[in-house]
Amino acid sequence: MTPSLQELLCRIAKKAVRGMHVPRHVTLPRLAYEDVVEVERYFHTNAKSLPDGRFRIELEGEFATALYWRNLAPSLGIAPEVPHEADDEFERVKLSVPECGALVDALAARDEIRRFVAKRENAGSWRKLCIGVLRRLQSHTPSPITLSQLGSDIFNDSKVLRSGPLRRQLALILAVASCAASDDEAQVFARANIEDNPYTSFVAFSAPVDLVFADGTRDDFPRRMFCRSLATQLPLATVRELAAVEGSGTIVTSENAAPFARMIAGRHPCLYTGGHPGSAVRRLLAKLAEAGVECVHEGDADLDGFVIAAEIGGCIPVTRVVASEMLRLAPPDAGIEFDDIEKKRMEAFLSSPSHRDFPYRSEIENILSRGRWIEQESFASLLSLHETPSLEL
Repeated sequence: MTPSLQELLCRIAKKAVRGMHVPRHVTLPRLAYEDVVEVERYFHTNAKSLPDGRFRIELEGEFATALYWRNLAPSLGIAPEVPHEADDEFERVKLSVPECGALVDALAARDEIRRFVAKRENAGSWRKLCIGVLRRLQSHTPSPITLSQLGSDIFNDSKVLRSGPLRRQLALILAVASCAASDDEAQVFARANIEDNPYTSFVAFSAPVDLVFADGTRDDFPRRMFCRSLATQLPLATVRELAAVEGSGTIVTSENAAPFARMIAGRHPCLYTGGHPGSAVRRLLAKLAEAGVECVHEGDADLDGFVIAAEIGGCIPVTRVVASEMLRLAPPDAGIEFDDIEKKRMEAFLSSPSHRDFPYRSEIENILSRGRWIEQESFASLLSLHETPSLEL
């Protein structure tokens, strides 16, 4: 067998053992006359000459079947590839983190995750990522961490989770773990207390408070901004340096930006959560709570809105959730119909053992029965924030 024929046979056999279709036509490079003759003799066909000097042959009969080439592969030194079983990887994760078995089953049911894990080259890194993330989640209130540090902790590589397919898999794992939507990575990461960078993660608020730093220095800049109906923005790195926030009364937390802007203009003490509260938001709320400040939360009357309310309640005492009042007061046809995906999210959330004691279960059940959710921007027509106590100036 000439090297040219062997190279051609190996080329076709490798496609077959990888599960690829066997081509009906094969184009040959420019070959010596004796090489072309041997190819024709092997395939029992005539090679067609092409204008550029190459040749083409048609595979017919048994030569057109993958079975022929898979059987031939061992004699060519090509080891048959065993299809990688994604289920094996999920079982390995269960063995490493047995208490998360139900969650691993939920991950295995996600098509995007399963397709990724089914590729042999991805399996090991995914398993390592999943085990590392699940162990972190076993702490119900994991400490803040950056994507760089998380990548370093799990893979000894600070860049691996900043971008690329593993970052996407991280978002999917966290989304499934919290019954969250996976199309907004920033929100999923914030919910898990994961930040991109302590200097690019911020909290925005408008309130008559003074900041006291760890070195004893004080700054009344937020108070002066509040008096001008303006907001203050602090990066996480700055919030970490605060020893205390001095103020009293009640602050309104707003999930969405447009209502937050109206609160600032009306000089209502307020803080923007930007969806699920990130580390900067959580830390500042905790400092306000230490000063005796209480909170009224205003956000969407949907699953995420009430999850956000619960997350805020873990940082500062919440005396009122406006969305709960909205569900009691709004007519049955108020709001926006949700789709089947959102319905399944809510049902999965309520059925999860970890959410058995969720403080707003009845509100989620109410939304499910209504078939509609109500966005925060529509609250103003039914409820007024003017009854909300203000922080003392």
